[in-house]
Amino acid sequence: MPIQKVITLVKLVYLSIRGGEKPSIESLKALSSLFEFYIAGASEQLKEEAYYKKVKSFIFKLGLFLTVQIIMIVDALDTPTSWDAFFVVLFYCSYFLRLSANDTFTLSDRIKKLLTDNKFK
Repeated sequence: MPIQKVITLVKLVYLSIRGGEKPSIESLKALSSLFEFYIAGASEQLKEEAYYKKVKSFIFKLGLFLTVQIIMIVDALDTPTSWDAFFVVLFYCSYFLRLSANDTFTLSDRIKKLLTDNKFK
């Protein structure tokens, strides 16, 4: 809907309400459909922004995970007794990184069907 029509519609409804007269059902329906349209468009934009925030968060966590693992490997190479700590940190970081990846990225319906199909079990 062009912006000029939107402005005209809003002015008409505003003037009819301000003049003390009750706005007609048609003008209220038109106004509500207009706002539904723009709210629906805004919700799509909000979904995209939330997705990009999740992706940025996941990339940050992945970088942090790799940094910690490099530090742990260097420490384990210097002192052989710290390999146990390296594997514990590797296990827990991998687990939480996997949870973050599952929250961030969604599988396609075809892959979900393959994973949940009983003939592969």
